Amino acid sequence: MFRVKLHLPRVARPKLALRPEREIRGYAGRRRCLLVVDDQPGQSRLIADMLRPRGFLVHECRHPDEVPGLLGSLQPDLVFLDVSMPALDGWTLCRRLRDAGHGMPIVMVSANAYENLPQRREAAGCDDFIVKPVLETELFARLSAWLGLSWTYAEAQPAEDAGVGGGQAMSVPGPVPHALQQGGEEGWNALPAAARLPAAMPDPGLAGLSARVRAELRDFADLGHLQGLIRRLDELEVLHPELQVPLAALREMTMALRFDSLLRVLDEAADD
Repeated sequence: MFRVKLHLPRVARPKLALRPEREIRGYAGRRRCLLVVDDQPGQSRLIADMLRPRGFLVHECRHPDEVPGLLGSLQPDLVFLDVSMPALDGWTLCRRLRDAGHGMPIVMVSANAYENLPQRREAAGCDDFIVKPVLETELFARLSAWLGLSWTYAEAQPAEDAGVGGGQAMSVPGPVPHALQQGGEEGWNALPAAARLPAAMPDPGLAGLSARVRAELRDFADLGHLQGLIRRLDELEVLHPELQVPLAALREMTMALRFDSLLRVLDEAADD
């Protein structure tokens, strides 16, 4: 067994971010072409899989040196560029595209939020910056802003199947407890006792979450995506006050970084 000490930022003034009122099905007008450039196919596929079902024509490219040639044939409406690529990084490629006269919107994508510096964006000539893992709501917000899209929506689902409600506010994750920032034995012992005990059997009320929501939580836990889990649990506690006890148990496991226990609880709830 080992422990990892993570230095995570505090959120000094949390704000509320609105989720889309309804599930986006597509958009009005001509079909839009998007180019996603990432040397890791799995990463570009994550973005493409969110966009293709909504009617976008998405071309994935893993070799940045091929991009100039692709622009002439594809004429994309927007380009997503990964920042960290071998041989030719996204910043340099973006600058070259601008110098060559390409004026379509360019959005930089990176797992490192500290890359998002105003002077760097200005020097490269990019239009926007998003952080991996890319959230669907953030992705659609960027596309709406830069392409002026008018979305079409799926019909509203019954409340018991929807998992989340329309138009609800989504909390931005709050600060990670100081105990976790301390690391080592001192930080571990400072956690609530319940967070250090073996996972209890799931509360029967956990089955009150839709299968889709449980699967989403499971995906976050499988990735070890702490902030994604916190954000989703914040939202679910507002939408489902009747599930306060099981959601509190999931939060304790999340804040203790016990993702294996969280996965087991979600799997057992799915089997009930």
